[in-house]
Amino acid sequence: MLVAVETHRLQDLVPTQSPSLIPTPSPTPTPEPEPSATPVRVEVRDPVLTSTEAENLVFQHVRSCSDQIVGDDRSEPILIVFLTDYFPETEVWEVFVASDDKILSFGVWGVIDSDSTVSAIDPIAADINQPDTQCVAPVTQFDRQYTPPKTVPSPPDAPANPDILIGTGALASLIVWSNVYSCYDHFPELLSFTSNQDENGNWIVEGRSAAIEEENSARKAVFFYGLWRVNAVSGEIVARDAQANRAAFACAQQNSGSTELTADLIPLNVASLQVWTAVYDCFNPRPEFSSFTMRRESTARHIVEGRFDNTVVTVGEIIVSGTPTPTETTTTETVFYGLWFVDPDSFEITPWDSLAKSTAAKSCYQLPIS
Repeated sequence: MLVAVETHRLQDLVPTQSPSLIPTPSPTPTPEPEPSATPVRVEVRDPVLTSTEAENLVFQHVRSCSDQIVGDDRSEPILIVFLTDYFPETEVWEVFVASDDKILSFGVWGVIDSDSTVSAIDPIAADINQPDTQCVAPVTQFDRQYTPPKTVPSPPDAPANPDILIGTGALASLIVWSNVYSCYDHFPELLSFTSNQDENGNWIVEGRSAAIEEENSARKAVFFYGLWRVNAVSGEIVARDAQANRAAFACAQQNSGSTELTADLIPLNVASLQVWTAVYDCFNPRPEFSSFTMRRESTARHIVEGRFDNTVVTVGEIIVSGTPTPTETTTTETVFYGLWFVDPDSFEITPWDSLAKSTAAKSCYQLPIS
C-alpha cells in the first residue's frame, strides 16, 4: 500500500510560538527520615551523703568568714541557712549559704557526693575560699538582695618589737600632723611634716611647707610649723621650739586648757579629717568636724560619711475655742555631705555617691595633700 507524504519547502512554513525556556522542575525526592536514636539508660544511684552532711561540709568552709564578721562588727551571732539541691546526673550537691536575716550571702558551693570534696562554684564562694583572706561586714548593702561580705588580705604579722608604737618616720609625721593641723591659721599639708630618728630611736618631726608663691607678689613664702619630738614607745608628742610651743598653746586654748597631745585618735581620726578639710568650703554653713564619721571597711580602705542631724523647732499658734494657743513642733532635718572612700596608706580620697562626686567637681573642693 502506498502512503502519500506531503512535503513543504522551508520558506513555505509558518512560524509558531516558541516553547517556554523555563525548564520544567524536576521532582524533589522526599528525604528519608533518620532512624530515631535509641535511648541509653543511665543508671542513677542514690547519694552517699545526706543534705545535712553536705551542708555541714560547706559550713566548715564559711564558718571562719562568718566568725570574723561577728567579731569585727556584730554583737549577735550570724545564723546560717542553706538552700541545697542534689544533681544525680553529676552526683554533686549544690549548696547556697546565707544569713537567716537575709542580709549576707556566703556564695554557692559544690560537694562531690562520692568523696565529699567541697569547692566554690560562684565568685563569692571563691573569694571566701582563699586561704589568706579575711571577711569584713559590708558597709553598703544591696536593697532587697543578699550582700556578699568584703574579703581583704589578712593583716600583716605583728612587729618584732611590740613595745614600739611608732615604728616609722611616716607614722611619726602623720601623728604630729593630725594632732596640730588645727593649731595654725590654716590647715597645713601632711607633706609639710618630715621625720628623722634620733639616737634613742625616737622621732624628730619638722614642720616646713614647700615654697609657695604669694598672691600679687613675685616672692615665695615658706610656712614653718615647728619642731616636735615623738616618743617611739608611747606616741607622746612634745613641742621642741618656739613655733611648736605657740601652736601647742593655741591648741590648748581651743581645747579648754588641755595641753596633752597623744597618738590615741590617729587611726580613726585622719580619714575623717581628710574629707572634712577637702569639702570645708563647699557647704554653707560650713560643716563641723563631728559631722564626719569613719568606718573601717578593710585594711585597704576606710569609708567616711558626712551627715548632720539638725533639729528644727517651729513655733506657731492654733485657735482653741476662739483663743490663740502657742504650739511648738520639733523636726529633724538631715544634712548630707557625701560618702567617701579614703586609702589608709596614701590618704587618697575617692568620692562614692552622687553628692560626693558633684562636690569633688567644684572649685571649692581642696585636697589637703597635694
